[in-house]
Amino acid sequence: MDAQLVDVVVVGAGQSGLAAGYFLKRAGVDFTILESHPRVGDGWRERWESLRLFTPARYSSLPGLKFPSPGGSFPGKDEFADYLESYAQHFGLPVRTGVQVLTVRKAGDLFEIQTDAGPLLARAVVASPGATTARYVPDVALELDGEI
Repeated sequence: MDAQLVDVVVVGAGQSGLAAGYFLKRAGVDFTILESHPRVGDGWRERWESLRLFTPARYSSLPGLKFPSPGGSFPGKDEFADYLESYAQHFGLPVRTGVQVLTVRKAGDLFEIQTDAGPLLARAVVASPGATTARYVPDVALELDGEI
């Protein structure tokens, strides 16, 4: 299978991945966001039932779209998950759900991203897999300048 080439692959469609997507789209960059869950926001939906944000809604908005709850409220997990999903839809972000990233490796000037849905090539990768995702630090990280 031939690998699709995009400028940027964003791994994860949580808060930081979606915010990155917002700015990439505004800049006219060719990108795709890969999300392992079946729906955007499922990382929040799967948490314990009583979970609420510890910051008021007025401080929980992503760039370009206010959180719909009253400013002083503390939204629940499902409300926040629905906001993330509506954010991706509102801005037409190119999110591919249900795609598990298996490996990312540098190949010359590009990155090869292997997924369970097939390979991708990208000029850059944004890693935003979420706070509860197990991390894997690739060997290439040892070669990076400490200033990054």
